[in-house]
Amino acid sequence: MNNYIKNQRLIFSAVLAFFLLGLIIYPKIGQAVSRSSLEQKAIKLQAEINKYKKDISRKSKNIETLGQQKEIIQDEIAQSELEIQASQTGLEVVNLAIEDKINQVDNLKVEMNQEKSILAEQVRIIYYFDQEPIIGKILSDQDFSEILNTISAIENIQAQIKTSLDSLKKVKKVLNQEKQELEEQESEKKGLLKLQEAQKRGLERKAWSKNRLLNKVQNEQVSLELSLSQSSAELNQVRSKIKLLQSGGKSLSFEQALKYAQYGAKLSNVRPSFLLAILSKESGWNANVGTCFYTEALRGKSAKKRKKAFEQITKELGKDPAVTLVSCPMKMNGRYVGSGGAMGACQFMPDTWQGYQSEVGRLTGHNPPNPWEVGDCIVGMGLKLASAGANEKTYDSEWKAAMIYFAGGNWNNKKFRFYGDKVMALADLYQMEIDAE
Repeated sequence: MNNYIKNQRLIFSAVLAFFLLGLIIYPKIGQAVSRSSLEQKAIKLQAEINKYKKDISRKSKNIETLGQQKEIIQDEIAQSELEIQASQTGLEVVNLAIEDKINQVDNLKVEMNQEKSILAEQVRIIYYFDQEPIIGKILSDQDFSEILNTISAIENIQAQIKTSLDSLKKVKKVLNQEKQELEEQESEKKGLLKLQEAQKRGLERKAWSKNRLLNKVQNEQVSLELSLSQSSAELNQVRSKIKLLQSGGKSLSFEQALKYAQYGAKLSNVRPSFLLAILSKESGWNANVGTCFYTEALRGKSAKKRKKAFEQITKELGKDPAVTLVSCPMKMNGRYVGSGGAMGACQFMPDTWQGYQSEVGRLTGHNPPNPWEVGDCIVGMGLKLASAGANEKTYDSEWKAAMIYFAGGNWNNKKFRFYGDKVMALADLYQMEIDAE
């Protein structure tokens, strides 16, 4: 009976202990899930912001192009106006030429009238001589020399008539040429008038095109302002979400985590936002540092070496290795996969930490440095990331360094890409928050 009661008490104590342990662990799990969902949402918002930025960039280029087109049209309009002015000047020249030709024609008409008068007088004289035959004049009592003079006068008159007729023909020919030139000038005038009308129509079309482009530019500007407004609103939402990426318990606030990251960055030459991103992925800024004991967490071929390293680290720090929590192995289908045993906020494996322990101690002045103290571990994190190339501060170098931090020699395994991608997305978010401070 006593054994039965004793067994019941043991069972009750075990159940109670399990229940209390659940109360301790469950809030951390809930916090992790909440934080993870907020980070996922923030990353989606960041992707939307990046899209808006690309759209804004394209629209800015469109506005610049439209502005150039507007300037070209304005130049063409100015050119058309100058061409119209030139046409008007040409018309004035043609009008002056036509007036000159009209004056020349009038002068030719006067000259023709004069020639006609001379011709009429000559015809009248010949007619007078024709009234009396030459034979009659010879048989008359008239002096012979006078008769010869008369004959000579008639010949002169006939020559003058011929000259007048020739002159009249020339005048007519010149008059016809002048008339033809006048007609050509009039035709040129009509052509210039048509050209002027075409230029005016072209100017009107260009003006219409200019107005259409101006309207298009204005619409683009309205759309751009709307996109900027939406982008700013989304950015504010992201910043609000970043502020919410905090949990209770041991989780650091953004300001606290940033101070540690800036401290680590100063000693390792790695970007603070990148350190914040790694710290967030590894432990949720110190919120999830593990719930397992090293004896069960450390597994695989390196378990013995790592257990020894863990015992040495805890001994130097005055910690009891038996009750010091570390990360648990991952579980798949109810079974552990791989090894746990990572320590502190930066999740260093024991043997890895020992590789950086001396340098961390030298830089921080802490001897020995403590992987469960964020200030110490983040310096070690920075050193490890810098050795993997993160101090180059490019996207590719940081992405690769994050993958090495997570997967070591298997960093290029496509199955693990999610880690590097997530870290870089978080780094962008935190950099925006840092810039906004």
